[in-house]
Amino acid sequence: AKPEDGIEYAFGNLGDPAATDRAVKGAEIVIHCGASMKGGWPEHKGGTVAGTQNVIDACKQHGVRQLVHISSMSVVDWAGNDRSGPVTEASAVEPRPDERGAYTRAKLEAEQLVSAAASAGLPAVILRPGQIFGRRIPLMTGAIARRVAGRYLVLGDGEMQLPLVYIDDV
Repeated sequence: AKPEDGIEYAFGNLGDPAATDRAVKGAEIVIHCGASMKGGWPEHKGGTVAGTQNVIDACKQHGVRQLVHISSMSVVDWAGNDRSGPVTEASAVEPRPDERGAYTRAKLEAEQLVSAAASAGLPAVILRPGQIFGRRIPLMTGAIARRVAGRYLVLGDGEMQLPLVYIDDV
């Protein structure tokens, strides 16, 4: 991979420990933002959960200085949290991730792996960006509104504030 502004790109499958090891080898800081975005539990378990474990293993093997794991606000217990205040690190996580779907379950399991590795000494931090949009990621998604008969049907009462973040800022 060619260094570009201090960043090197490595292509491979996160589910392949050898590919993940090659990608991490020689890195001081690893920003792990890979995850399965579609499919059922087998795809999410392999791409997100096993992939995260492979990243953790490679980071330990090569003594990285910092692992930055990009997670998702989908792991937050939205139904159980106080909606009048901000979401913080202390906010409860989803108690029933299976009911929210394979993506939420996998992101939560991946966070648990990173937290356990951090507790065991791996320098790691977990970031949960808001609703990412920009470039090929549309602002109007199924989480905000649904297209019905040529119009958008807004979910909820239309008053919900969204934690929007532009992709370049992530």
